[in-house]
Amino acid sequence: MTRTTPVDHHLPLVLHRNQTIGLPLPGGVAVPGSLVWGAESSDPHVVAVSVADGSPEESHPTLVVWQLRIAAKSPGRATIKVHETAATHPVTTRYAFTLEVTVLESTEVSGGIMLLPNWDNLLHVGGELGWYSVQNNASTGYRWVYVPDHSGVYALVEEVTLHASLTSPVVGAPGSMTIRKWKAVKKGHGVIIFQHIPPGADQPAEVVTIRLTVK
Repeated sequence: MTRTTPVDHHLPLVLHRNQTIGLPLPGGVAVPGSLVWGAESSDPHVVAVSVADGSPEESHPTLVVWQLRIAAKSPGRATIKVHETAATHPVTTRYAFTLEVTVLESTEVSGGIMLLPNWDNLLHVGGELGWYSVQNNASTGYRWVYVPDHSGVYALVEEVTLHASLTSPVVGAPGSMTIRKWKAVKKGHGVIIFQHIPPGADQPAEVVTIRLTVK
């Protein structure tokens, strides 16, 4: 993946205690060793994080591949800040995003691949499910609307809402959380869209776009 401008994403992530996941961090076309990924957790007792060293793919010697490893330790919430810098200029951030992580005792969200907004997500026919979660707070009047693209490359297979007792391990965290899971149906490209609609409005105040490639 080639990036030309820094981007700051704030992405929600739900894990359960003792779950460990790996997320690919694309390096783009570059000289191996010229780009460095780093990550820090705001609370290592809740979530521990590390980045595997990048190495070029055999078929594409200039494509650097990294992986972010996230380990859920105990119920709570933590923020993971992920950033990419040039090895020759480590103080200059080329690309960055933030993961807002909630760790639950429940195992209802285990399994599958977390889908990332504004990212090229890859699913395989017959492979793992892809999932994404949205935070709900009825007191604000805002609502999330799921908009499929009817491309036929994916299908919604599960929708689960976790209420405040599960999604709020920290005192003062409001609302509920809805998790949706999709399976890959056929090869191709598709888009999943979520619109955040204000009370009494028809147009969204925020649009989340999830790009899918199915192989």
